[in-house]
Amino acid sequence: HPNLLGVVAHSLNNMGICYRNLKKYPESEKAYKEAMAMSKKHDNQIQYFESMSNLANLYSEVNRHHESLKLNLAILEAPASVQLRNKFKMNVYAMISGNYIHLKQPVEGVRYADMALKILVSEPDLYFYSIPVYKNASLGYYISGDTQKGLEYQQQYEKLIEQRFIEDHAGKLAEMETKYNTALKEKEILVLKQQHEEADDERNQGCRQQIEVSRTVGHRLQDRRRLRLALLGPDRIIDVANGTDLHPAAVVHLQTDDRRTIEEG
Repeated sequence: HPNLLGVVAHSLNNMGICYRNLKKYPESEKAYKEAMAMSKKHDNQIQYFESMSNLANLYSEVNRHHESLKLNLAILEAPASVQLRNKFKMNVYAMISGNYIHLKQPVEGVRYADMALKILVSEPDLYFYSIPVYKNASLGYYISGDTQKGLEYQQQYEKLIEQRFIEDHAGKLAEMETKYNTALKEKEILVLKQQHEEADDERNQGCRQQIEVSRTVGHRLQDRRRLRLALLGPDRIIDVANGTDLHPAAVVHLQTDDRRTIEEG
């Protein structure tokens, strides 16, 4: 069934991508070729050229640049009826540029990089997909001896890499920042709690010392009072301060305030 053949071709292409990500290059190559054959039989030219591009990319990755270049140039000769997207064509131009640079033909590499950049001018939204374009353009100009141009494209390449990293990891970076701020806040709270506990301990220690002093003074005063009262007999008074024995005859002459003074000492 035609629809079933289309699904199978698409699945084979995805298998090729999975094998390539797993570094199983022979299996990936086989899957891509089967996807191309199935697409051609089904007359699905878009899928056919997409699988061909993936195979060319695989060849480039394993340094089979002659074979990669051959496939990429064949893609550019696709019939006019096959409407390839600009993103797809930009990637093909970037691969061809890289093929020529690895084959030590930097002038041709720069020429195809420029073709890719022209697409980028007309469609700025493809900016994030232009990383290999700027990389190959930079290498091509450096090898050709134009270090100024090489540096210019290298800076664009590095800027793109940084922006792409931030975009791809924005969620994780935000999560890390939240965790860092939370940990910092928890640490600040812990420090404040420790400071309050230390202050409370100091206050409690001071209170305990004050209570102990008050108790000691109170006990001493009570002891002194008991001693003086114990020394007061029914008919004699001892002046404890001076060690003088007051005779009974003298008691009657003591004023009330004087006796209260002796008793309360």
